[in-house]
Amino acid sequence: MILLDRKYDFNGMEGKKMKDKILKFIGIVLVATILIFSISIFLTQKEIEYFSKQIIEVKEKPLSVRIFADTSSGTSPLTVNFKPLLINNRDNTEFHWDFGDGNISNEEKPIYIFKKSGIFRCKLTIKDGNTTASDSFNITVLPNNPPDFKIIVSKTTGFRPEEIKFDVQVFDPEGDEVTYLWKVKYPPFFSNEKVDKITKKNFTKKFIRNGNYVAELTVTDEAGNSVTQFVRIQISKSEFESNIGSITNLITKFKTVIWPILEGNFGPKLYDFLDSFWLDLHPFFQKMIAALLDYLNIRYDPIIPYANLEFLDIEDINHSLTVNSKGDVNTQTSVSSIIKIKNNDSNNIAKNIYITLVNPITEDKGLNEEIELDELEVSIYSGGVDKKLFFDGSYKNFKNGYLIDSLDYGDEFLGNLVVTLNKAADGTFTDDQSYPCNLYIFQEKAAYVDEVPFTILT
Repeated sequence: MILLDRKYDFNGMEGKKMKDKILKFIGIVLVATILIFSISIFLTQKEIEYFSKQIIEVKEKPLSVRIFADTSSGTSPLTVNFKPLLINNRDNTEFHWDFGDGNISNEEKPIYIFKKSGIFRCKLTIKDGNTTASDSFNITVLPNNPPDFKIIVSKTTGFRPEEIKFDVQVFDPEGDEVTYLWKVKYPPFFSNEKVDKITKKNFTKKFIRNGNYVAELTVTDEAGNSVTQFVRIQISKSEFESNIGSITNLITKFKTVIWPILEGNFGPKLYDFLDSFWLDLHPFFQKMIAALLDYLNIRYDPIIPYANLEFLDIEDINHSLTVNSKGDVNTQTSVSSIIKIKNNDSNNIAKNIYITLVNPITEDKGLNEEIELDELEVSIYSGGVDKKLFFDGSYKNFKNGYLIDSLDYGDEFLGNLVVTLNKAADGTFTDDQSYPCNLYIFQEKAAYVDEVPFTILT
């Protein structure tokens, strides 16, 4: 305000001094403004370079992934919750999980159940744009132990009618829920075999008939492990029946003294005699005779009608790579094919079924004569049991063959027909040959034979 109010003569000495001061002030202000602007531009450039460098560093950091799971071990079936930790992912990420047991998933956070025991190498591979990354994680699945139990019965012997209580104490190592299947098997009566099935943990049963019963219990846990035990129950006739008159005493003496002496020599002849006409008898007479024999403790197992069995075609036993062009065999080699037998007969049960290479009725042999050699073996393998049918150049009797106790309607047998060629010299076998052969399926109680063909290739 002073400068505006006062009037200066810029032509005079004082005016010139003032003019110089003003110009000098303006110059200082301009220099300061230029300096501040320059510093501002310099700092902005540094910031741009810094942030650019940070962006480049982020872009240059590799894509990576880590697997996280809520558990790494446990008993089967084991449920595991998986989830990934992603680092430096940018675009839409694709997931590929391999659980190490042949199963996969494309979910981001899968929940998977390991049903078998073992150590499984789980691998996650992710894809983000054109970049992939992976990580692995071990899952240890321990076997699920079967339950342990003890059958408890109020008594194992008694006189008819007898009431018996059944119960069970169960311990499962993993604490699984368990299910129960009781089978109470009655003594044979008129050639019928009755079985009562109960799914309760405990029950009470009244036994009316005399004889030997079997109470079988199967306990199964959530993992499918099953354990079976049984207890025998012996029910005798009532004390009143046991003390009936002299006729009863005579019959008792026959059952306990006379028949045990005669059975060894006379028994087979009696059984063969009954077999010769049993199937021609009217069912009423069959039941009457069976009841009398049962009462006399004569253990006759009647001949039965044969069951119509179904057989799966046996694939060729291919030893073409085993036998060399000169007919020799360098190394003992076994080749097998599946054999399947199923009872589709709703009216009949197949009993005492023998798999053999010799027809028990006609005595026909099952192998081609050219390969009935010491160097060839034929056997049936199933359920850990191996039965040789042809060994050391000779056929085995059907009684030494593979025995299937019985096949009810709908039941099936599954096994392997194994043909082994042992080390052999030149000319033992003939190269590039096909030998048709036969297995014989003998239902002993029906005296009936089925013929099942198969082929051995050399």
